[in-house]
Amino acid sequence: MISLPAPIMTTPENLFNLQPDSMPTEKDADPYGDILFFSRKSGWIITKLEDAQDMIEEYNCTHWTWTPETPPVDDYELDSTRTEYLRNTGWLKG
Repeated sequence: MISLPAPIMTTPENLFNLQPDSMPTEKDADPYGDILFFSRKSGWIITKLEDAQDMIEEYNCTHWTWTPETPPVDDYELDSTRTEYLRNTGWLKG
């Protein structure tokens, strides 16, 4: 592994430093008002936009990004293997 000095390192275009000039805004939040914050001790944390300052002060968060989109609902029939498994484990009745 190679370690680069901080000034040379870059972050992906969708990962932002938590600094006064790059704080998330209302337009960055998802439809529920959530943002994804990163802390070295806690990992990724999903919380409300208005909690950004708390994320910095209490959790030592250093970065933020958008929350991922919710996956679409699957409208498919269960195949026989999956149906058998669900019946055997009690998740599917009948």
